[in-house]
Amino acid sequence: MRIKLVIIVAFALFCWSTLFYPQQQIPDIRGKIYGKGGVRIKIALPGFHPEESSETTISAAQKVHQVLWDDLQFSGIFQIVKKEYYSLISPLDENRINFEDWASIGAEALLAGNVSCQEDKLIVEGRLFDVKTGQQMIGKRYRSETDQYRPIAHTLAAEVIDAEVIDVGWRVRQHREPTRPKHLRYSPIADRLYEMGRVGQKTSKGWFRYDAGSRTPIPDPEVAELIARTSEELGIERREVSDEEILQRCLYPLINEGAKILEE
Repeated sequence: MRIKLVIIVAFALFCWSTLFYPQQQIPDIRGKIYGKGGVRIKIALPGFHPEESSETTISAAQKVHQVLWDDLQFSGIFQIVKKEYYSLISPLDENRINFEDWASIGAEALLAGNVSCQEDKLIVEGRLFDVKTGQQMIGKRYRSETDQYRPIAHTLAAEVIDAEVIDVGWRVRQHREPTRPKHLRYSPIADRLYEMGRVGQKTSKGWFRYDAGSRTPIPDPEVAELIARTSEELGIERREVSDEEILQRCLYPLINEGAKILEE
């Protein structure tokens, strides 16, 4: 149980420190609690293409896209490229994607997909690409009842987050390394996980390990050892972390996002 808690804490701290570059003290939520210039992965999320012209399919495609947009936006990991920028480049053709176009509007990752309804079943396909390399990171196909668009979208969003946090996230951080403020705390743990080949569920191990065919995270002593060793190397004194502090560190990024949306 303690190993799992340590890993959860490390993951929360990593998202907090490397993606947002926050103040080292927990912010006061009574005022403006977020700063400018947070570092996130810039992902393009064009509308999912309805394979049929029926009202049911069109509506399902729109709903899946909106849930995905909300999930990725609130993850605290991504900055979604604004919709108005998509009209500045050629329409998406999944059979021949022009990654230079997507890079030109600032995208570092691209999530594309389509939706169809067959025999009263909803089918959603999603593909995630690394814009810089053109490599497909994940390809998923889901089939469920026509009213189950929300669980499908949540599942796809979770897969995208799992793929991006370690894998594409490493490439983005390497690209931005020359301009990273060196005086701010930086956690190298996710970089080391990538270098160890632990890039999430597609390799059956990331922050956790996964049994074959399962998405259930299992605490891995190898990760706990990496965290402890890295702390020692950085001169960070380890201490007990209360459940309340864990809750605060996980919730505050979400509050930050809500504050930003209200300001906009």
